[in-house]
Amino acid sequence: MSLSLLSFVIMLSLALLSLGIFSLFNRGRDKDADVKSAQFMGRFGNAILQWWFFFVVSPLTRFSLALGLTPNALSYIALAFGALAGVFFWLGWLEVGAWTIMLSGVWDMLDGRVARATGRTTRYGGFIDAVLDRYIEFFMFVGFAFFLRTTALGAFATAAALGGSLLVSYARAAGEAMGVDCTGGFMQRGERLALICLTCLTDRSTTAWLGLPFGTTVVWALLVVGLAGLGTSVYRTAWIAKRLATPTPPEAGGKHA
Repeated sequence: MSLSLLSFVIMLSLALLSLGIFSLFNRGRDKDADVKSAQFMGRFGNAILQWWFFFVVSPLTRFSLALGLTPNALSYIALAFGALAGVFFWLGWLEVGAWTIMLSGVWDMLDGRVARATGRTTRYGGFIDAVLDRYIEFFMFVGFAFFLRTTALGAFATAAALGGSLLVSYARAAGEAMGVDCTGGFMQRGERLALICLTCLTDRSTTAWLGLPFGTTVVWALLVVGLAGLGTSVYRTAWIAKRLATPTPPEAGGKHA
């Protein structure tokens, strides 16, 4: 068994073990997770996976609070890991890059937890968190662009993934600016990172088994991210546009123009 496949098996085993422990000893809802508008795999993800994930990282949350780390500091730590992951993908170190981008995602989730636990939720922090998420994805996809630069399909897949990811985020941001919030759709940030990380951890073994060039399954994953992201952005655009086109009923007892 290759080192990359072994790391994937270990990660999967630990995840299943922790999920079992969570199911046995932590049946209550995570109120902090419930206030988040982000989704992961729809209702199932919101009901189970997010609560489980926050249960797993709760020791890190307490550690961050004990150290006195601010939410903004955690956001910048996530950015640093994201930039480092881009370098690893650039070098073709897919497994190391996958673990690094996962660490980036963990720290990115912790900033909101710490902000809500300490009462430090601010518009500034929300803005910084949202913008730095886009920088992290930019660094990641630039790394993939260099790694896959030798084939036209690789370059196209990376461009499609980057474009789809940005469209998903922009559709929501544009809707929020108009007073309409839409978090629906499948290929959101958590799903994108999960798919890419799992593919990077297994690509070396999968491509060797199938007799394909190294990085082929990463190209496939990026194509899925790009196409699903485009579909999600179209869905959000149509959903938001429909609500903006619907006349707002006048308030009861209000004056009519």
